[in-house]
Amino acid sequence: MNQREYLSRIDKYFNSSNRNSNDQNFYLSSFSPTPGYIILKKLQKKNIDIFDRIKIKFQYFFGSFKLSCTNIFFKNISNDFSSIIITWGNINNFRKNGSFDDMYFNQNSGKNKKFLWFVISLDNKIPKNLNKNIVIFLHNNLNFINFIPSIFNILKRYSLSLLNSKKIASLSYLENISFLHHS
Repeated sequence: MNQREYLSRIDKYFNSSNRNSNDQNFYLSSFSPTPGYIILKKLQKKNIDIFDRIKIKFQYFFGSFKLSCTNIFFKNISNDFSSIIITWGNINNFRKNGSFDDMYFNQNSGKNKKFLWFVISLDNKIPKNLNKNIVIFLHNNLNFINFIPSIFNILKRYSLSLLNSKKIASLSYLENISFLHHS
């Protein structure tokens, strides 16, 4: 299959639904095992082992349980940004001057002050110094104390989504991050 045909299939897939803004199946990652990776392989007419598909979906579902104890950390954010960059990072990605080195975009937040950097923390550590164009999303690791509230929060959101047929929840980590501080 050539690239045009592949892109045409992706385009048809995106246009097949109006709920793709928060659905993890529309995050088509070719470099990591995500539910969107499964979709990409399906669009290429390549099979993924059933056990691998179940494992990927279970990891994303189980990951959403981490989201009951979250916090957002920032310092004096203004509203003067041209774009928002959502990325992942840990304490080692921050410099002493308060800037953030993004390992995915190979950029430094200090050189792009018109961008708001929304960093999903991988280690839940906050640097001593933080630039004004950075927001850090923190979440506790899953343990027994936050497991029960997580189940209730996710089931509550899923139950409410069943009443609104336009917004059916998928119970995934990425989708639950998008709704977490919105409601």
